[in-house]
Amino acid sequence: MSRLPAIANPKRQPYPSDLSDSEWKILKPLLPRPKGFGHPVQVDYCIMANIFQIIC
Repeated sequence: MSRLPAIANPKRQPYPSDLSDSEWKILKPLLPRPKGFGHPVQVDYCIMANIFQIIC
């Protein structure tokens, strides 16, 4: 059970700065893979990459 609040609308409109599918295909292999122990990954790396792109 998560302590995070439920999001009313988890789908959002894409921004013009979001990565395209072809850009994500290039970036995805460069990201580190899970080590196989610890908590399972629950983050969408594509969304995180879009956030970093907006911040930087």
